[in-house]
Amino acid sequence: MKQNILIVGGSGQFGNILAKKLNRTKNIIITTRNILRAQKKVDLFRNFTLIKLDILNKKQISNILTKYKPSIIFYFAGQSSPKISFIKKNETLRSNYIGCKNFLEVIRKKKINTKFLNASSSEIFKPSNNRLNLSSKKEPISPYGISKLKSFKITQLYRKEFNLKMAGMGGSDLPDLKQEFNSLPHDRGTLSMARSSDPDSANSQFFICFKPAPFLDRQYTVFGKVIEGMEFVDKIKRGDENNNGSVSDPDKIISFKSQ
Repeated sequence: MKQNILIVGGSGQFGNILAKKLNRTKNIIITTRNILRAQKKVDLFRNFTLIKLDILNKKQISNILTKYKPSIIFYFAGQSSPKISFIKKNETLRSNYIGCKNFLEVIRKKKINTKFLNASSSEIFKPSNNRLNLSSKKEPISPYGISKLKSFKITQLYRKEFNLKMAGMGGSDLPDLKQEFNSLPHDRGTLSMARSSDPDSANSQFFICFKPAPFLDRQYTVFGKVIEGMEFVDKIKRGDENNNGSVSDPDKIISFKSQ
């Protein structure tokens, strides 16, 4: 089954190029604020779904993410001209920063398993003739640059504070693993790899079954089982089943010793 890839602002220059690159192997969902204009640009390729979206409307964002469950979200939406940003300051801030923040907040509140990639800009840095990198001084000189720097920082903040980048689908900088679904059942004490909606997205996170979960069989990769000490596993703080297993103030590993 092909992955669903959501490209926010996919009718723009970079979003359009990315969509054309991915459309042969992925299901592409493109959001835009102007359907007619976007239709002319995306008519050149197939395997896409075109949706009108107001990025300032969290309900619309939530409906799209819930329906399509994208494994990756590319955020390209926004006003992209530094020159125009001096004339349209508020519009630039809303589309480049508020829209980005709205997506992050919906992902956090709905606990959606997805990877969010926000397209930034060299305009966030202080003008320089030297080669730029993430450690270069960030000192934008236009409303556009300021809005992109704000979206850059809010994305970093959400990843750090709410662990969005790693929620159920990663946890390290190493490559994700190809699925290895097997016939082993998800019985009590089973260890299995966590993943997003993409079968090949398991990385470093895993879960332990407190009780039999046959609905997970052949959908997740079983790799082990607790053979003794399950009574200690039972003492681990559990999440709310009505809130996607969310745990407030979760238990932490203080020390780990192998034998």
